[in-house]
Amino acid sequence: MALIGYDPKKGSGKQQPARPARPAMRLAEQTMMTSRADLPQIQPPRALRLIPLIGGGLSRTFVVREPETILGRQTGAGLRIWDNKVSRQHCKIILGEQAAALVDLDSSNGTFVNDEQIEQSDLHDGDLIRLGDTVLRVRYMDFIEQRAADDAYWLATRDPGTELYNRQYALEALQRELARAGHRGHALSFLLAGIDLLSAPQDSRLSLLDKELRALGSLLQREGGEDVLIGRYSTSEIIALMPLCGAQEAATLGERVRQQRQEAAADPKAQSVLFFGMAAFPEEADSADQLIERAEIALYQARMGPSTKT
Repeated sequence: MALIGYDPKKGSGKQQPARPARPAMRLAEQTMMTSRADLPQIQPPRALRLIPLIGGGLSRTFVVREPETILGRQTGAGLRIWDNKVSRQHCKIILGEQAAALVDLDSSNGTFVNDEQIEQSDLHDGDLIRLGDTVLRVRYMDFIEQRAADDAYWLATRDPGTELYNRQYALEALQRELARAGHRGHALSFLLAGIDLLSAPQDSRLSLLDKELRALGSLLQREGGEDVLIGRYSTSEIIALMPLCGAQEAATLGERVRQQRQEAAADPKAQSVLFFGMAAFPEEADSADQLIERAEIALYQARMGPSTKT
């Protein structure tokens, strides 16, 4: 853009100091114009994921990240699988530069890839791994595919109102945990918590229940620990599965949660009542149906008895 009153042909009339000549650029310093097609293409990283298809071996998809990952029942395994037919150290996955390999670790019931028993086998996208009664699908996914798979899994297992596990998933988990408790002779408690709203507008009743149950689930998880599984059972009830927890421990946890909830209600404007019904294996029941029935009866009796506003 020319300046007003300035004639580029005449210059400013003042003597300008001579500029030193710029040295010629070396070839390495010269800027070279290139097209986008000439640039190196960066491919999104692809991760190896194991997707559970059959059995109670996994509660969610698992991303293999370590150079070597042990699969088995033992505590501390890279991927712990709750399956009585799976050995403590059943097999391991070795990540290579181009692909991954599955190696059997002298397991009792063998390791299978696409229904063929193996000692060592490369893993390809879509392969099926069978360990005991657990079947896993091998998938190599980029970031976008992983996000889509996570979203699909979330929608399939979570309750949209509370973001807790949904009823189907929670009851399937009860069957798995009960089988494991029976095999190892451990205790298992089934807690059913219900909330009754005493004062709430009809048009916001469901959203208030969602909020109350979500807060109650978070409190049960925090007080019970990461091993406790929380799921929604009905519109106003949630489930808490407590492995290695007897009846007395479950009752103590329920009372502790009740006291804390009284001190910090999810919504101070909503008056509500919290009820608990629980049953324990093997003291009070020896099957999933009996645990559920005993807990529902106990919850009904609690609702019919004296209650405390929270």
